[in-house]
Amino acid sequence: MLGELINNDDQSARMRIEELERRCMKCQIVDIKPSLVDEANQYWGYNATTNLLYIDQWNNFTRFGKERIRQVFEELAKNFALS
Repeated sequence: MLGELINNDDQSARMRIEELERRCMKCQIVDIKPSLVDEANQYWGYNATTNLLYIDQWNNFTRFGKERIRQVFEELAKNFALS
């Protein structure tokens, strides 16, 4: 049941983000979902193999979650140059 709720919310959220991207020419969409899914491309907020949580009870990233998404933001940072 929780997995279904997450998937339904994910679909709605992705539709909203696609619409935002279409309307906002200056917006840069950052997708961290690929960093937080399992082998079956399902997001659970934790690693079932290691039992490490990526998100805490307040919906903040844990140290392990931050490690998972760090690569996404490092790639994003390469697009910005200091002058």
